[in-house]
Amino acid sequence: FRNSGLMNLSSLKFLKLNRIDFVEVRTINNKNILDLSRVEIVELKKLLQKYQIKVSAISSPLFKWYPRDPQINDAKSSFGFPEYLDTNSKIHYIKNAFDIAKSLKTKSMRIFSLLMDGNTQERSDFWELEPKTFELAINLSSEYKIKLLVENGFSTNFRKWSQIINWDNLYSKSGLDPLFDFANARYIGEQLNISEIHSISPFVGHLHVKDYQESSQKIVPFGAGDIDWSSILTQISNGATQKVMLSLEFDGNYGKKIISGKSGWKVIASIRK
Repeated sequence: FRNSGLMNLSSLKFLKLNRIDFVEVRTINNKNILDLSRVEIVELKKLLQKYQIKVSAISSPLFKWYPRDPQINDAKSSFGFPEYLDTNSKIHYIKNAFDIAKSLKTKSMRIFSLLMDGNTQERSDFWELEPKTFELAINLSSEYKIKLLVENGFSTNFRKWSQIINWDNLYSKSGLDPLFDFANARYIGEQLNISEIHSISPFVGHLHVKDYQESSQKIVPFGAGDIDWSSILTQISNGATQKVMLSLEFDGNYGKKIISGKSGWKVIASIRK
């Protein structure tokens, strides 16, 4: 389960009630996970232990920033995290992210592939745009034994369907693992070819599961959109070579009735290897 909004006592009780043992953490009480103090991390750890909830991944905002030192004072942010940072701040956040992941005993951390400014084309070798910080992150990934999962974001360098299906050729030597989000690809107008899913299934270890509704052109909860998830999950299940963590993700303000409704929980549970 992906905590897309705030996590508090109510959230943990909800997870326990619905027998969800893993959570992917992004924000805590409207504060980005990377901005939590050591005291707040200790308190979070205690709460997770109390409710016997494990952290499947740190849903960090690392590299969801522009690949340069800012020349302007721009306060634009995404989920409470700045998109313009100088190199020293980026290094601080990268180191802090690994310390938090270690403290919460998770083996995976979501990252992105650098934001584009709207005037550039996607770069598949995005790590070359900011080699110093990517080298640090990859080295720490090896040292801490924590996988870096790069997600295809809306306005990042890794985002297109052509990049997703060519993962092995484009990224196998990057030191990164994929976190595929098919709804994100549909949201930017990319068409999903179900017949191609099997070719990427050996590389899938972590998958965000939400939906896209063609009529409204919006991201919606799993089961409420037009993505053929039954075929996708069957293809991945048949070709998977490792355990696959499926994170139910809710982007938006959804009530408990929607989240805990009959939108495919049994399907998710049966596909997970």
